[in-house]
Amino acid sequence: MSPWALIGAGIALSGVGWFAVDRIANGTPGGLTGHLTVLALYWAFFCVPLAVFGVGPSRLRAMVSLRLDDAWFVPWLVMAPAALLLVAGITLEGLASLPFHAYVFGVGIALINAPLEEIAWRGAFLAAGRWRVTLQFAGLILFTAWHIPLALSDTSPIEPWVLFVVSSYALGLIYAIATYRTGRVGWPILGHFAMNCVTLPILFTPAL
Repeated sequence: MSPWALIGAGIALSGVGWFAVDRIANGTPGGLTGHLTVLALYWAFFCVPLAVFGVGPSRLRAMVSLRLDDAWFVPWLVMAPAALLLVAGITLEGLASLPFHAYVFGVGIALINAPLEEIAWRGAFLAAGRWRVTLQFAGLILFTAWHIPLALSDTSPIEPWVLFVVSSYALGLIYAIATYRTGRVGWPILGHFAMNCVTLPILFTPAL
């Protein structure tokens, strides 16, 4: 996909999100249907097409490699946010009090969400122009913009909503740096997965 096609897809996603996410997610208060419908539509109509047409099956294996070359700091960079949040959650007895099935469900969703999001947002933008910093920054801004309608609906695991958006930007920046330095999305996928394993159980607990 061309850079302009990627940017257009990101803008379209955010635009649709403003009109659709709140209606879908809040249409079934306290239930799983709204959350899962938003995710399924997002994966099917944005993440998968960008993975297929932006990265391509032939480059996918190399793209998800954990090879670091000289970027030794990347594993520490991508895993630190989840580790810090996990320690804080246990200390505050927040995460420790969640039911076990919430963790099982959250981890299951994370196994799908983390690879798809990183391949679509970081992988596709990387494939379109690894060394074009402007394009990478555009992907980061669009990734953050997509999280605004999520934050304003009940799909947000963090309150207040501004904190969720800022956190999404910060994490997106970390994953973008890791992708840029390694030329791959393997470590960003692992970092994103770890973060989802901490946050998604919180999100889904009230609905389970």
